[in-house]
Amino acid sequence: MGARLQLLGKKLGQLVVVKDMGSGIRSRSEWRCKCSCGRYTVVAGYRLTSGHTTSCRCRQGRYVHGQARTKKVNGVTREYKLWNSARSNARNKGCACTIKVAEIHIPKTCPVLGIALNRNASPHSDNLPSLDRINNKRGYTPTNTWVISWRANKLKASATLQELRLLVLALTKRVKGAR
Repeated sequence: MGARLQLLGKKLGQLVVVKDMGSGIRSRSEWRCKCSCGRYTVVAGYRLTSGHTTSCRCRQGRYVHGQARTKKVNGVTREYKLWNSARSNARNKGCACTIKVAEIHIPKTCPVLGIALNRNASPHSDNLPSLDRINNKRGYTPTNTWVISWRANKLKASATLQELRLLVLALTKRVKGAR
């Protein structure tokens, strides 16, 4: 068995080692660490020293080595992710996808709900940018797509314009009747 790692007080990535937890599974050293986000986590020593674990997972999916998704992270931008999802959806639905990554522009606010869009939001967050087909009977083309919030896209889902009008009319009557 090798010499015990001396990690107490060391900062490794976003983690600061605060306590030696002894030996864990397979007789590996385990360490209690405090993340820069304030949470505590227990990590195997070899994962800390190899650089495999650098946070409590708070940055997983949002940041890679401290870079936000607004920049290229592993060659991927949010616009590319929207385009790639559109391409996959078009293939599955059997419709056209002629839009290019350069034609996708993410506005600061959702044009439907007026909420600020957050490129770094976690999946299925209300304020995550989402590429929407204006007319669901047509494909992903530059004239048939726009970037709106995930919430607005979910609200719209598969409803027709007439169904949305009926919903607004019914809700308006219901709210006025409840007063």
